[in-house]
Amino acid sequence: MITDRRHSGHTPRDLTRQEKGDDMATSRFASFVFGAAAVLLSSTGVAVAQLPAARLDGIFPAGGSPGATVETTITGANLDDADRLHFSHPGITAERKLADPGPFDEGPQPVPNEFVVTIKQDVPPGHYTVRTQGKYGISNPRTFEVSAIAESREEEPNNTEGEATPINGPLLINGQINGAADVDCYRFDVTAGEKLQITCHAQKLDSLLDAVVTVTDTGGRVLAEAQAGPHGDAALHLAAESDSQWVIRVTDSLYRGGPQYVYRLTIGALPHVDFVFPPSAVVGSSSEFTLFGSNLPGGQPAGIELNGRPLETLAVQIAMPGDVANHPLTGIRLSPEQAELDLVPYRVTAPTGFSNPVLISAATAPVILEQDGNDSPENAQAVELPCEVAGRFWPRGDRDWFEFTAAAGEVVNLELFSQRLGLPTDPALVIQQVTVNDDGEEQTSILQRVDDLQGRDSGYGFDTRSEDPAIRFTAPADATYRVLLLEGHSALHDDPRLVYRFSMRPDQPDFRLVAVPADASGALLLRKGGRDSIRVVAFRRDGFDAPITVTATGLPEGVTASEVVIGPASTAATLILTAAENAAPAIGQVQIVGKAVVNDQEVTRTARAGTVLAPVPLMAPNQQGVSFPARLTESITLAVSAGETAPVLITAGEDKLWETSRGGILKIPYSVVRRGDYKGNITAFPVDVPPNVQAQQFAINGNTNSGEFEIRMTANTPPGTYTFYLAGQVQGLPYRRNPEAAEAAAERKTRFEKILAETTEKSKAAADAATKAKQTLDTANAELKKAGDARTAAMKVVTDAETALNNATAATEAANKAAAASPDDANRKKAAADAAAAQTEAEKALKTAQDALAAAEKVFESATAAAKTAGETKTKADMEAADAAALLQEAQRLKQQADQQAQQAANAANPRNINYWTPSTSVNVKIVEFPISMDGPAETAAVKQGEMVELPVKITRMYAFEAPVTLQTQLPGGVGGISIPNVQIPQGQTDGKLVVSANANATPGEHDLNVRVQMNFNGQNLTFDRPVKLTVEEVKPEQ
Repeated sequence: MITDRRHSGHTPRDLTRQEKGDDMATSRFASFVFGAAAVLLSSTGVAVAQLPAARLDGIFPAGGSPGATVETTITGANLDDADRLHFSHPGITAERKLADPGPFDEGPQPVPNEFVVTIKQDVPPGHYTVRTQGKYGISNPRTFEVSAIAESREEEPNNTEGEATPINGPLLINGQINGAADVDCYRFDVTAGEKLQITCHAQKLDSLLDAVVTVTDTGGRVLAEAQAGPHGDAALHLAAESDSQWVIRVTDSLYRGGPQYVYRLTIGALPHVDFVFPPSAVVGSSSEFTLFGSNLPGGQPAGIELNGRPLETLAVQIAMPGDVANHPLTGIRLSPEQAELDLVPYRVTAPTGFSNPVLISAATAPVILEQDGNDSPENAQAVELPCEVAGRFWPRGDRDWFEFTAAAGEVVNLELFSQRLGLPTDPALVIQQVTVNDDGEEQTSILQRVDDLQGRDSGYGFDTRSEDPAIRFTAPADATYRVLLLEGHSALHDDPRLVYRFSMRPDQPDFRLVAVPADASGALLLRKGGRDSIRVVAFRRDGFDAPITVTATGLPEGVTASEVVIGPASTAATLILTAAENAAPAIGQVQIVGKAVVNDQEVTRTARAGTVLAPVPLMAPNQQGVSFPARLTESITLAVSAGETAPVLITAGEDKLWETSRGGILKIPYSVVRRGDYKGNITAFPVDVPPNVQAQQFAINGNTNSGEFEIRMTANTPPGTYTFYLAGQVQGLPYRRNPEAAEAAAERKTRFEKILAETTEKSKAAADAATKAKQTLDTANAELKKAGDARTAAMKVVTDAETALNNATAATEAANKAAAASPDDANRKKAAADAAAAQTEAEKALKTAQDALAAAEKVFESATAAAKTAGETKTKADMEAADAAALLQEAQRLKQQADQQAQQAANAANPRNINYWTPSTSVNVKIVEFPISMDGPAETAAVKQGEMVELPVKITRMYAFEAPVTLQTQLPGGVGGISIPNVQIPQGQTDGKLVVSANANATPGEHDLNVRVQMNFNGQNLTFDRPVKLTVEEVKPEQ
């Protein structure tokens, strides 16, 4: 059992009605730190950070359906100027989301970190990769899933059963646990007999959510509950006993939440595959497999249950491609330890949609099935080698025994695949030898117990170690051997999904590769004139120990990568990428290929790509650190920076092959290019040096730009060609983060200062105009009142004149009537004349009053029109003043915002001393066995009894080796009468000779001598042997 690993923080619980997830893909995580580096980082008082690189932490929603357009939001770090999304399928594209223009914008404005994603109708369901691109390169990948059913988005509030969102299946809901106590509830109707599959996809979407899914009825009774574990997402299968209404509740097991806690909840009578049997097939074949699951189209009862749920079976034909070794692993989630497997995914298609994918792996030998009843040594299943057994750790407590015969010295590779099939298993195997004593009684002895694969890489956050056991077993004698397979979890759980492949085969040497960006925190970003690196891990099979030459293609123009060699005693090397100082901005899909000679044939393997899912703190090589979640991905993508130049460039090794032998010392030159005013110290660490090589860290002082470092080979250093490099810790680098953003923010601040000034002036002018309009209106209203008063007065004068005229007319009529009655009365005549005169005057007065009223009416009409105009002018001026005031308020808000953003950008762009790591160029070193080559002694020699013979030896010294060389001859037992003194070839000399003296009684015949050659190279004792067949000729006494 691997005890020092950690999973992604998921905390399994013991749930009475829990089912493990459908994906069951596991993540293994590891990293690397220096103890010395930790001291450096903590004592300098500088920021601990790499140079910024875009990191994508999540996308929401994390998928969509074919033909859909989805508005998404991304989260992460160093997403400055992120303006595009890249998907691994050409049918998925994205554009930035645009907001309506504001009062000071020239057009629609992009919304930061929001995109509109379009999925073409012909995009097949599956997992795809999404990356974002901005100032700091193209980001790490995240999962974007395309489904085959209708989708919707969660609507808040839905925290309680009363607020539960009503839904109808089949349906996929995109949700997000937004806060620490957030709960999402959904309500739906079920029909009696309906079989529903409910799966909360989270881990396979790279989400941080450890989902707990609970299903209750309307009375609150819990019908089922499931939690995601380290091997998969929460999944439930329920059958409705009656027409009812159910509520689904989704939350995080630790009540966490945030933008990265996303999920995709599927509900419906969807096909679901729990496992496939057998789990493997021979390459190039098309075989029948049995799927076990629920809602399988045409499925038949399996006769077994999983957590109380009856399973169905479906027989299908699945082809295993002949080129599966280089087959791309796309559309599925695989953990680091699965990177070595050759796999084919398979989905069931049903009218309601597609099932989850299951994996078929390539078998290493003809597949046979485990036989029932092989759970004791006496009933061990006898097998003929080579073969691969497909079996299960089921029922509970199952142990499986197998038996085979092997000849002494025969090599049998015993390898169990189970945890690497994505299962929550921890198997082990025990090897026994069976013998029969003289009484014919069987006796057994345990030769070995094997638990966990050995020699796997766990650094750089991408932990390829596995719980599966494997051993390259050499039979010690002609005998029968038994192997016991056992698994700890099956002793506690009755789980038919716990399948395995047990391979028993002769050597089939081969290798697979996986490549992971060395800085797993974010993008693989090359600054102009700078370097970055990719870790390449080799899975060596069946004792394969040849060197593997690794190269990279698909690099943008101006980017180079020298080939590296994974030496015979190594499982990893680091590919160094270098951007020219004039390299243009670009992105590229890097393809990494390894070549090696296997069974006298050159074999090419394309490396699979890996990614680490959590931000990795600033670390350094050579010391095990904490673990991080990781998985395989479609490709490795790199970007060349559009604007930044690498502040430091380290070169080591003079671009040549350095050669020495065991015990040798290499003094390798290095040089440093410092750009700008940086004069700080750099600590350099040799990384990926061959095993048993002494290579110490060393300091490069700020006033030093060249020098040499030393690596020392020991007597135990395995010969071969290797590639290593220097990891330089640049200390106290004054770095300005995104000064262009600070300049743009300062320009925006200046722009809004001008806008505010102009807006203030316009607002004041509008307010002044409104005041003036009010004054004009007040004057107009005063004139209108005055005209009105005058009009009223004139109207009264007319009325009074009309009354006077009426009175005068009446008086005239009365006077005329009186005068007519008394024609001779002079007084009456005079009164009549006076009355007529008065009437005339009254008529004149009325005419004057009417003329005055007409003039007053005109003045009033004019005043009324002027007041109306003044009123309309004031209304318009008031509106313009209000609009100008609102615009001024908005300008003040935006000005304040611009001030804050400018200050923040300026603070971010202020030079800060940081420490960061940068790799040097690769150094290739060839290590041979010895610092000498030797001619002689002759392979055969002859000497007569009583005589002597000289066997000359000549050595060629290499690698500045000058020490003495001693030759010591060992005689076989039972041989006497022969004397061969030790010979020492003195320091600096090359010639010596062995003197063989045979006395008269020397043992005649052929004797196998062993000449042991000994030397000390730089304190390392080195030895090799040379055989000499010596014939001693018998000399018979003269008669």
